[in-house]
Formats: sequence, structure tokens, C-alpha cells
Amino acid sequence: MSEDRMTFWDLMIGIVLFSILFSIIGAVLAEDRTAFFLGVVFGGTVAAGICFHMYKTLEVTLDMDGDSASKRARSMAGIRMLIMGTAVFAAIKLSGVFNLVGVVLGILTLKFAAFVQPLVRKGITIKIFEKGR
Repeated sequence: MSEDRMTFWDLMIGIVLFSILFSIIGAVLAEDRTAFFLGVVFGGTVAAGICFHMYKTLEVTLDMDGDSASKRARSMAGIRMLIMGTAVFAAIKLSGVFNLVGVVLGILTLKFAAFVQPLVRKGITIKIFEKGR
């Protein structure tokens, strides 16, 4: 499996693990456990979608010339920011369904997953995808 694809899976596994961790913490600390859980799931889903979007954007931009790649990367980053902003706005508007803190933590799972990516690679991803090698 290619290095970029392995990194994508490292991040996706990290997003799931941190979403589970935040859901457990929310089950203990949150007043409205259901709304917090739904917020983390919604935010984690947004984070996974953003991760996929980044992966596909990189695939395309790496084959472009420098100026075009730079413009495309900036516009795609703007789209991802718009998606995150829309998710937070939806959480505010649907505060009876989604807990805003849960949504933000769910979105931040992508950042936390990036931070622990080397550990996930060594401890999980290689064992799953390169079993028997």
C-alpha cells in the first residue's frame, strides 16, 4: 500500500479512536449525554469527510504545476473551512440535537489523529494492512 494511502488510514483510525474516547468522556461528564454523543459522531463524521477531501485534493494537486497546484490547494482548504463552519453553525441551530462542544471535539479529532499518527501507524495500521509481510 502506498505511503499516502497508509497515512490516510492512520488518520481515519485516529479519528475513530478519538471519537470513541470523547464519547466515553462525554458519557461521564455531559449533562445531556445523547446530544453530546450525537455531536461527537457528527463532528467525527465531518472530520472523516475532511480527511478524505484532503487525501483526494493531494492526489490531484501533486500532478499539477506549481501555480495551479497552489491555487487549487488554497481553494480546497477554503471549502474545508466552509464545511467546518457549516457544521458548527448546524450544531448551534440544532442545539437540542447536537451538543456544540461535542461537535467541535469531533471535528478536532482530525487534529488529534494527526498528532498521534506515527503511533497509530506503528501500533495499529501496519498490523491491519501489512499482515503477513
